[in-house]
Amino acid sequence: MDKWTTIFLPIVDEKTGQEKFRKAYPKSADAGFRSIVQNFDGTYTIVGYQNTAREGKNGWVLKVDQNGKILLEDQPRSKEGRDDVLLDVAIDAKGNILAAGYQRHKTKFNALWLVQVGSDGTSGKVINDAALGFVNTIVPAHEGGFVLLGNTEQFKAGQIEDAWVLKVSKEGDQLGSGPKYFGDKGYQDIQDITPTLDGGYAIAGVTTSKGQGLADMWVLKVDRNLRLQWERTFGSTKEDAAQSIIALQHGGFAILGQGKGHLASAPTTQLQLLIIDDKGIELDATS
Repeated sequence: MDKWTTIFLPIVDEKTGQEKFRKAYPKSADAGFRSIVQNFDGTYTIVGYQNTAREGKNGWVLKVDQNGKILLEDQPRSKEGRDDVLLDVAIDAKGNILAAGYQRHKTKFNALWLVQVGSDGTSGKVINDAALGFVNTIVPAHEGGFVLLGNTEQFKAGQIEDAWVLKVSKEGDQLGSGPKYFGDKGYQDIQDITPTLDGGYAIAGVTTSKGQGLADMWVLKVDRNLRLQWERTFGSTKEDAAQSIIALQHGGFAILGQGKGHLASAPTTQLQLLIIDDKGIELDATS
């Protein structure tokens, strides 16, 4: 028998940050929300998964109003997948909504899964490229469509794990020449991306292939065609990693991450805030 799970959506006052109320969504299975985006009409699109013993994990898409009332609910699922999970969702300048996740096939690999969310339901598309592994983030692209970030799962050309960036249309079709891979002989992972004023993107993550530590904050700048313009590493001789990056109003970037460089034998990480200019030169750091 499946166990009941209750998922909560807290509604928070935008001025005070205080919780106004929370909406409960009881489910007769394991379930979880993974990402949320606000639609142009003030409603919200939420994505995640639901799990049952009979079918495994199904995708889960909700549209709710500002009080948490369900306006649309769907459980997209593949025919051949064992687990179907939606990890992130984004909305572009025209209001198109695309969710990204993975389908774990019964046989051998995870497929990249993109689900377009419309006013009356969803439609899915699978990119069967085993090298893509997992997707971490989806954001709207400058010129329309979306940009996806992830890291490879399988070994490729002697490399343990590469980071990748991919542009897709609002329907989830690949654009350009396909995914761009970044990395070296070690481990790479990218977690966040921000559009830049010149039409390109700045990307933040972690690498063990370069820098001075066991792992370092890794920042890349790419142009509108995802071609690498520069890359930088930051950190101590221990482990450091970047999780988030934003473009600043007057130029440069703020990067949030964590590391163990604050003590000689630190058992835990400490939060780090790094400010760099448009060329990746460090201006300030706080931990």
